[in-house]
Amino acid sequence: MFGRTPEYVDKKIEAREINLAMLAILAVPRASLYLTASAMVSPAGVSGFGNAGPHRFSEVLHARTSAANTTASAFGGLPSDAGFYNLTLALAMVLARFCVVIPVLALVGSLADKRWVPVSAGTLPTTGSLTIKTFRSFLSSLSSGLLQKAGVDG
Repeated sequence: MFGRTPEYVDKKIEAREINLAMLAILAVPRASLYLTASAMVSPAGVSGFGNAGPHRFSEVLHARTSAANTTASAFGGLPSDAGFYNLTLALAMVLARFCVVIPVLALVGSLADKRWVPVSAGTLPTTGSLTIKTFRSFLSSLSSGLLQKAGVDG
């Protein structure tokens, strides 16, 4: 990194922490896409479908992505009794969870080992208006979805 080293929670964020954060952030998309690609090129992955072409691809991608994101839903055309899909969906869940947890734990350990640095111009504030605005926008989005689900107009 060039220039001033960023700081967060009074610790310097260096290249190692950035790499660990990116490993954690990209774990779920990698698991979803790699396992979707493997299903689309293997004979066991494409057998048993009633649909072909782009719809088959979207079924497989949706199943892998939802399994990796812990919702585990699938379209109706995906063969649920196929051993290949049972194993690869379970693999997507395991890969996505552990490939996120391990870099995050390493990131926490790396930050815990660092020495405290005084607040400077490079410190990312966590108590300012940007943090509060972000929280408010997330809270309003979350509450509007919950209110719509409950049947309250607003």
